[in-house]
Parts: sequence; structure tokens; C-alpha cells
Amino acid sequence: MSVEEFLSLPEDRQIMPKTLNQLSFDNLVDILNNDSLSEKVRGVLEGELNFRSAPSKPILEKEVMSQKNELPSYPALKAISAILKVIGWILLVIGIIYFVYIIVQISEASSYQKGALFAQFPLALGLGIAGVLNIAGAEIIKLFTDISRNTAAILKRLDGK
Repeated sequence: MSVEEFLSLPEDRQIMPKTLNQLSFDNLVDILNNDSLSEKVRGVLEGELNFRSAPSKPILEKEVMSQKNELPSYPALKAISAILKVIGWILLVIGIIYFVYIIVQISEASSYQKGALFAQFPLALGLGIAGVLNIAGAEIIKLFTDISRNTAAILKRLDGK
């Protein structure tokens, strides 16, 4: 599309992506030098020009990756995640066993002892919640390391390696 054709279009058609895609980079520059453009059209054209002139390279450079061009691995985070998960499961199992133990004891206890046993419910519940939170924390750490590894793989693929 030529500059004259573009300028003859109504304003709503000038800002359509289909129209902008038909313009060359040089035509965009020539059109922006025209004083008869509205502010709306000028803003859209400047945005298109900035988009086209932006570098197509990935934001992260090669130096971010390890020298062997391997995907990043985080052994310390993997170990922390595994430890948190084990502790979480242990706490959860202890909390469940303790909860069942309290229920069994309440059924056999006198009315005076039942009050003391009911007071232990928050401890069993706290153990269970602490276990679930530890497991969730371990999964979040694993999630972040997976995101990092996948992002690095995408950047490596985009870089053409």
C-alpha cells in the first residue's frame, strides 16, 4: 500500500492491523512525517514503528545460560524440596494418627478426661496443616525450578541451538 492510498482511507481503517501490515517500514516513516494525521492515528503508527524496529533477539543473552549450554539445574533447591516434602508427609501422617488416637481415647475416657482430650484436637489439626503446608512449599519450589528449566529450553530453542 502506498502513502497516498493510506492517507485516503478513513481514520478507522487507517488504524486497523490489516492495513498497517500492508505498509512497509519506509512508508510508515513517510506517513508519520505527514502533518495531517490525527493524534490517534499518529500514536498507532508510532507504536507500529516501535514494534517493527524492536530487536527480535531474546531478552536474555547467551551468558545467562551455563557455559556448557545446559539447562539450569538447582541441586540445593531440589534437596530442600525433597526434605520439605518428606517432613511434610511425616507431619501429616503423625497428625492423622494422633487425631485417630484422640478419637479412640475419647470413646473410652470418662467425662472429665474427655475435656482434656478435646483440648488436644488443635495439636492434631496443627500437625496436619503443617504437613500440608510443607508439602505445598516443596511443590512450589519444584514449580519454580520447572519454570526456570522450561524458560531456558524455550530460549535455547529460540536462539536456534
